[in-house]
Formats: sequence, C-alpha cells, structure tokens
Amino acid sequence: MAAMRLTAARSVHWAIGLGLLLAVGCQEPKSKTATDLDTDQRSAALRVPPASLSVATRIRNGEAETTATLGTLPALGDKIVDSDFDLVVEILEASDDAGKDPAYGLASREMATTASFFEEEREPLTKKVGGSVAYAAKQKGCDVDAWGAVSASLKDGVKERIEKRMQSANDGFLILERNQDVLGKKNLPTLELLAAEIAKASYFVNVQMEFAEEDLNQARSSAEDAKSSIQKLLDEEKEPAKGTAKPSADSEKSKKERVALAEERLKMADEAITQTTKELERIKERRAELSSAYDKAFSDLIQRMKAKKK
Repeated sequence: MAAMRLTAARSVHWAIGLGLLLAVGCQEPKSKTATDLDTDQRSAALRVPPASLSVATRIRNGEAETTATLGTLPALGDKIVDSDFDLVVEILEASDDAGKDPAYGLASREMATTASFFEEEREPLTKKVGGSVAYAAKQKGCDVDAWGAVSASLKDGVKERIEKRMQSANDGFLILERNQDVLGKKNLPTLELLAAEIAKASYFVNVQMEFAEEDLNQARSSAEDAKSSIQKLLDEEKEPAKGTAKPSADSEKSKKERVALAEERLKMADEAITQTTKELERIKERRAELSSAYDKAFSDLIQRMKAKKK
C-alpha cells in the first residue's frame, strides 16, 4: 500500500517552493517536468531565483524540523495516560499513512503556497484591512489604532485555517474526533499535536525527500535559465528611451526600481545555484539517514503506546 501511495503521490508531486510560480506559464515544447520553470518571460524570470532558492531552504529546514520532531516523540508519548491505547495507535498509524497520501501532499503544497503568499503580501493586506477598520471606527466617533491588532489577527487567523485544512487531510483527526470521550479530554491536545507532527514528518520523509534530488536539479536549472532572461531585461533598460520626449520623473523612478530589482534577482540566482548544488552533494546520504531515523522513532513510539495497554 505504501508503494502504491507513493506512486500516486509522484503523479501529483511538485516542489513547494516553486508553487509560488504557478502563474508562470511554460510553453508546451519546453515543459519537461512538473517543476520545469524555464521561461522566456523577462518579468516572470524575476520570480524564479527566490523560488529556486526556496527549494534548497525548504529541504534544509524540513530536515531540521523533522529531526527535531522525532526527538520530541518519546516525551509526547509519555504525556498520554488513562486512554484507549488501541485507538491511540490507530490515530498515530493513520497520521503516518496520511503523510504518504496524495491528498495530504496536495493540501500541503496548497497551504505552503498560501502561507508564502500571505507573508509576501501581509503588509499591504494589513494596510487594506486596517484602513477599513480605522475608517469604520472613525465613522462611529472612535479613534483607535487598528494596525497592530489587525496584523496579529490576520497572521493568527491564516495559521489557524491552514492547520484546519491540513487536519482535514489526515484521518488521524477523524478517529480522534469520533472517539474523544474515550481517549480522554486531557489527552486531546497531545494527540492532536502528535497527529499533526507525524503526518508532516511522514510527508517530508516519504514524499518530499524521495523527490528532493529532482526538485533541486530542476531548481538549479531554472535559476540558470532565469539569469539570461534577467540579463536581457537589464540590457534593455540601458537602451535609450523610445521617442523624443524627455522621460518623466515617474518614468525614471520606475526604471531605477526595475533595474534594482533585476540586479538583486541576478545575484539571488547565483545564490540559488550555489545552494542547490550544495544540497545536491549531500541529499542521497541525508535521505537515507532521515528515513531510517523516522522509521525507528515512529516504531518506538508505537511500541511505547502498546506497552501502556492494561
């Protein structure tokens, strides 16, 4: 079953970091894989370096987070007392299975894209919502500083809804919800944390790391390809303005901003190439190590829960 789930997961797999570039359309003859982001669009190429760099960052951070999670499992398991441990084991095994399931993978990629979008657009969103709140309050004769509250509420709200979406792709939470009275109210927060963390770790180990080498290769290739398009944009900016009219101040300001962004992204493309190459040099060894560590930690946790049965 695990092999079947991984095969299905492969059919819908694409890199989380590169999910930010869904809007970049690849021409049919050039599209080689789901993560192929080669583009002739100069403006779109500016988005490729940070997305390519995020692949290396995502893999590196995912390894660290997963390793940390595995270290917390024994202590979390010890917190569960006076419960139906057959059901506890069922929840944990269902969460492990969820991480290998295509639906969980799809939800994870969607939510990663959502979280990235929110972080990028958080300031303008906060200004928009905060401005509306402040205006409504002023209309009622109130003078309030809504910006801080709006910013915190938006951040917390998005995080909470992302967690709920991920729970809906994990049958461990379904089992937990159905049997919360038997499991014991005091155990629910720990079980919810275990179900969420195990599914996340299982997905990273069994799916993301399985295809990390392909993702890194594609990210590096995309960054290399983007450099030529970005350089083309910079060369064009150096050409004289069309027409005889003198460029306005606004036009000159926009040009400087475009050049500054392009130069920044050109440097970022080099950084992405360096980082993806570095990760590729170690990925196979780390993949095997992390998979072994996860299997051992999860197996130990299951045995620990079974030993608590009365």
